[in-house]
Amino acid sequence: MEAEWYYYKLRERHASVPEGTAFELPMDQVCEALACTRRNAQLQLASMQERGLLTWEPGRGRGNRSRLTFRASLREPMLDKARRLASAGKLAEARRLLEPLGDDALNFAFGEWLSGQFGVHRPDAGRDVLRFPFYRPVPALDPAMVMRRTEAHWVAQIFDTLCAYDPDRGGLRPALAHAWERDGQARRWRLYLRKGVRFHHGKLLTAEDAAFTFRRILRLNGEDFVLRDLQEIRVLDDYSLELRFGRPAALLMHALCLERYSVVPSDLNEETFARLPVGTGAFRVTGNDESMLALEAHDRYFLGRPHLDRIEMWVWTDYDGILEHAEKLAGSQLLYLETGIGSEGEKALSRLEAGSTYAAFNLNKAGPMQDPIFREAVDAALDRQAMVEELGGVRGMPSGSFFPEGSATGDSNQHAMDSDPAARSGKAEGLLRRSSYRGETLRLFTYAMPDNERNAAWIRDRCGEIGIVLEIVSIPIEQLSDPAVLAEADLVVAGEVLGEQPDLTLIEMYRMTRSFIPNLLSPSLRAENEKAMDACMSEISAERRIAQLRSWERRLSSERFLLFLFHSKHTASLDRRLGVNALNAWGKVSYKDAWVKPAKAEDWPHG
Repeated sequence: MEAEWYYYKLRERHASVPEGTAFELPMDQVCEALACTRRNAQLQLASMQERGLLTWEPGRGRGNRSRLTFRASLREPMLDKARRLASAGKLAEARRLLEPLGDDALNFAFGEWLSGQFGVHRPDAGRDVLRFPFYRPVPALDPAMVMRRTEAHWVAQIFDTLCAYDPDRGGLRPALAHAWERDGQARRWRLYLRKGVRFHHGKLLTAEDAAFTFRRILRLNGEDFVLRDLQEIRVLDDYSLELRFGRPAALLMHALCLERYSVVPSDLNEETFARLPVGTGAFRVTGNDESMLALEAHDRYFLGRPHLDRIEMWVWTDYDGILEHAEKLAGSQLLYLETGIGSEGEKALSRLEAGSTYAAFNLNKAGPMQDPIFREAVDAALDRQAMVEELGGVRGMPSGSFFPEGSATGDSNQHAMDSDPAARSGKAEGLLRRSSYRGETLRLFTYAMPDNERNAAWIRDRCGEIGIVLEIVSIPIEQLSDPAVLAEADLVVAGEVLGEQPDLTLIEMYRMTRSFIPNLLSPSLRAENEKAMDACMSEISAERRIAQLRSWERRLSSERFLLFLFHSKHTASLDRRLGVNALNAWGKVSYKDAWVKPAKAEDWPHG
C-alpha cells in the first residue's frame, strides 16, 4: 500500500482532530488503524513524515507518550496521488486506489478533476491532442474478429480496406486498391494496389499483404460469408493479385469495404496484434491497456496526414460519474452520452442509429420456444413504447424493423399492440394460458454491457407480470457468439448496428457462422435464410437487396422468432473547437476527419 493510503486510514480514524494540532496516540492504536505490525507501522509513520503528511514524536522513556500531528486533510493526499497516477496514464491504478475506500466525497472530487482533463489540449505549439473518457478498454482490435460498434469504429481509424464506400455518392471509391476489374461472371477479380503505402511499422504494402489478409480470414473463419467460395489467390506481382471464386461474387468489392476486410501486414505478431494492431490507417496505436488507448497521427498516411496529432481514450469504469459533471463542461469536452445535455446553443450532435435492439428465441432448443403461441405471448407482453419511455437513455424510438424508416411507416409484421396496458396484459395472459408453457425457468442471454443488462431486466420483469419466469445470463460477447454457448439460451437480447452499407451489414449478420440470428434459427428457417442471402448476394441493385432483406425480416417477425424492440439514438457533446459536423454510422466522431479550430473561434461574428 502507498503512504497516502495509510495516511487516509489513520486520518479517517481521527477525523475530529484538526490539522496542526498535536495529540497523544499510543503505538498500539496506530497498528490497529493501519492493520499492520508494529514494525511496519513505524516504517509507514516514517514514510508519511518524510512526505510531510504528518509529524510523529515517539514517546521515549517511561511515562512519555507518543504524539502525532496531522499536516494534511483526510482526502487531499489520496486525491493528489490519484491525479498523479491518472496524469501518467495509470487510470486503472488510480481506480484501484480509490474504489476500496468507498468514499463518495473523494470519488466525486476525483471525478470532477478527471472531467476537466478531457477535450482538446495543446501541450505544445501546433500539437492537437483529443482526450475523452470511455467506460471500458478495447483490447480486441483485430479487424478479422471485430464484433462491436466501438471496435469497428477504431478499426476504421487504424486500418484501410482495399476500396471504400462513399455514403454521400452511394458508390465505391479507391482506397488501398486504385483499380479493379472482373470477368463477365464475376468469378475472377484482379485488384491493383497503390504504390508507396506504408504500414505503421514502416513496411511497404504489397500484394503479399493483401493475399495474407484473405488467407488469414479464411484460417480464422473458413465459413466467412464473402470468401467461403474463394478457390484461389494468385499474387501476380508486387502490386496486383487475382482472386478466383467457385461461383459469382458480384458484391465482392462492396463487401471488401467492410472493416472486417482491412488489410493487415504479413509480418504481424499474432500474440499482440489484437491489442496493439498495425495497419496503414490515419492513426497508429502507441499504447492500449486497461487504462488508456493512445494513438498518434500516421505521418506517412497515403490519403494525407490527419489534423489531430494524438488521441487518448481514458478508461474510467464509473462513466456515469463522469457524466455527472458533463453539463457544466458541455462545449469543452468530447463525451458520448446516453442522453443529450448542455445548455441551449452548446455544440452537440445526435444520430438515430440504423439497426435495432431485438429479442430472438432459440428455435433449436426443446421447450416452449417451439410454440408460436408462447412466442406471441412474449411479444404481446413487451410494450416497446413503454420500454423506450421507462428506460430512456439511448432508446430513441420503438422499432419494427432494422431500418428506422420501416419502423416509422409501420412497414413490418410486428405484433399489433393495444394502447391500453390492461388490454395488452390480458391478451398476453390469455395467449400464455393457451401455450405449452408450464412455469419453467427460461434463460435469457445477453452480452455484458450495462444497457443490455437493463434491457434484459426490463424484459424479465414484463414477462414476470404475466407469469413467465426468466433468468438473466450476462456474458462477454466473445463467449455469447460461440454457437455452443448460444445453444444453452432460450432467448437472446442483442442488437445490430447497420454500417454505411446497411444491406451488406445485414447479409453479414444473417450469414456469419458466429452471428446470433442464424445460430438460433430452426433447420428449416436456416435453409430459407441461406436461400434468401444467396439471392441478396447475387443481386446487383442495392435498392432491390434492401427490399429482399426487408421481406426476410418480415418473415422472421411473422414467425415471432425476431422481436424488434427499439432504435438507439446516439448523442455526442463536442468540444466547440472540434471541427466535426456529423456522427458516423457507428454514432462516433470520425477522428481522421476531425480538426481543431483556434481557441477564439467561438468569437467569430455571426449574421
